Amino acid sequence: MRAAMSNSLKHVLLLGVLLSATGCTVYVNRAESAYNEGRYLEVAEQLAVREAEVTELGQRDQLRYGLYRGLALMQLGQYEDAKPWLARARELEQSKPLLTPRQRGQLDRGWQFVEQSASERSRSAESP
Repeated sequence: MRAAMSNSLKHVLLLGVLLSATGCTVYVNRAESAYNEGRYLEVAEQLAVREAEVTELGQRDQLRYGLYRGLALMQLGQYEDAKPWLARARELEQSKPLLTPRQRGQLDRGWQFVEQSASERSRSAESP
């Protein structure tokens, strides 16, 4: 009887872990879909609420979280806020490539745009 209860408890715990991991993936998937539909504010808000959970994600979902949060902030004109998220996504992607070619292109274009915008802002700040 005790062994059966112990096995049941193990199964319940395993199921909880799997559902938790799946739940994390679901909100990153939703954010990706919303981003691709042009709902940038929704993405930025949705992911900001989940920021404390980022470290619980697997590396691929952490990468996608940073990618879509950074891209959404960039689209909203919040370049300084976007830069650390895109930088983190680049760092993760360089250490272990996990993005699709399309996502990699989004990351590269987003990073270039944020870097270019930062350069332009610093030049305009230096001009009299």
